[in-house]
Amino acid sequence: IVFDFVRKKRTAAGACLKECTLQSIAVALSITTSMALLASLFASFKVEGLQYITFFCQLTFRASLYGNNATALMGLYPRKHFAKLYGITFVLTIIHTLCIDLIIEIAQHDDSWDLVFKLFTILIAVGYSYPAYLIYKSFGLKKYRSK
Repeated sequence: IVFDFVRKKRTAAGACLKECTLQSIAVALSITTSMALLASLFASFKVEGLQYITFFCQLTFRASLYGNNATALMGLYPRKHFAKLYGITFVLTIIHTLCIDLIIEIAQHDDSWDLVFKLFTILIAVGYSYPAYLIYKSFGLKKYRSK
């Protein structure tokens, strides 16, 4: 819904379709990353009611992540490279999953899961670099604006 709203608004303002799409994806991915960040932050608090919000944020993040990434990849690169690039996305997910074991091992020495959630929060915050890159990339498309 947010993706479509931003794209329609930007198109009405006279931006080219590719620029609108990249900016819309950047907004959608920022929201998706925010959901993951909130889930990680909320999980570090030991309040039962807050864990329901954590669960909602985590589900929203997982449901939105790969579709937004696929749309971004299809908008940025030639379609013939989509399978390779989308596969790289999954490889990065595997690397992230392997890091989780290391983080949990660190936390077990301290007998505290608070450290795990703080480290997760830092790792997830790095995810904002991708939407920032999409915004930067869309500014390079100004020369293609429709008149």
